[in-house]
Amino acid sequence: MRPPRAVWVGGARFFPGSGCVVFEDEAIVELTVREEELFELLLRAPRVTRPWGTLCEEMAMSEDSIKQLASGIRAKLGPTAILAHKGLGYRINPKGVVRVGSLQVVTRPAIPWKAAKGVGA
Repeated sequence: MRPPRAVWVGGARFFPGSGCVVFEDEAIVELTVREEELFELLLRAPRVTRPWGTLCEEMAMSEDSIKQLASGIRAKLGPTAILAHKGLGYRINPKGVVRVGSLQVVTRPAIPWKAAKGVGA
């Protein structure tokens, strides 16, 4: 099995499809499936604000549900990881992705191929 390509976001690597964000100190934060979906959507065009209507349509969710997901991502990846543009939508802020305390940090390898094949060592 081939490991997915990592996407660098600030000082962390995001592994699409795994829900894992790995920081430079190897701390691993796991996103829920829906948080990962929103994170990936915003990463497609990191400098562009995604309009509410587009996000609601692409994720088949209400604006309030998307706001809750963004709040969850901010709790795990930093308060400025996702920027809200009032009346417009959200965009990702790669420089705002930082390790937040010990929330959701996993001490075991959460990426099975990393332990098995020594990827990233």
